[in-house]
Amino acid sequence: MEEENGLSETLEESETGVYQSKTLIGIPGNRYRLKIVAEGDEIESSWETLTSSASLDSIYYTPETKATTDKDVNEIGLQFYAHSHGTLNDQT
Repeated sequence: MEEENGLSETLEESETGVYQSKTLIGIPGNRYRLKIVAEGDEIESSWETLTSSASLDSIYYTPETKATTDKDVNEIGLQFYAHSHGTLNDQT
């Protein structure tokens, strides 16, 4: 994980499928991106501005397979979902 101001951290897996930062603290208004390196492949996200969030009620994921332009190759991944209440500007 990398912050636009140059700070970065390699996230460690704290339990199966869970990666957490030990040093970076997300600050609303700052920009961040992820770089994932696995099995020799590297994927880098675009920069995203962290916004204030509504209160989360729950978050979960489901495994998902998507077709690619190659009929013999599918992408396997996780789709994440979050349930919240309130609005981004209403923290009550």
